[in-house]
Amino acid sequence: MTKHKVLIPIHPDKCDLADHLPEFEKFQQTFDVHIEVLTTSENFIHALKTKYNDIAAVWATSSLYKLGGLNPFIDYLPDTVKVVAFPWVGHNAFDGEKLKEKGIILANIGDSPSKDVADIALLLTLATFR
Repeated sequence: MTKHKVLIPIHPDKCDLADHLPEFEKFQQTFDVHIEVLTTSENFIHALKTKYNDIAAVWATSSLYKLGGLNPFIDYLPDTVKVVAFPWVGHNAFDGEKLKEKGIILANIGDSPSKDVADIALLLTLATFR
């Protein structure tokens, strides 16, 4: 079975790529991972039109914000893209309507920070009553 191609755009210093973790190695075993070092918007658009014209997903890293975020590139995503995933909470930085029009699912990290958020809410409530 062919692995789905996932594009991970990163900054040249690789600051937001946890490729040293065993989970990333497992991710690479499951998917055909392509890492694109971002230089300019024009180069990234060219890469989307040529060497990444058949990717299935984009893992949106914070490196994209050095080029204005994902929104300026949505129109250049190939028709094969079905998922845009991002490793943080909140989706207001993405043009969800435009992604939806293209048939792309927007997915974040799920409920992994829910315990931390619950802890903060409880501590704020306790602090208010003091």
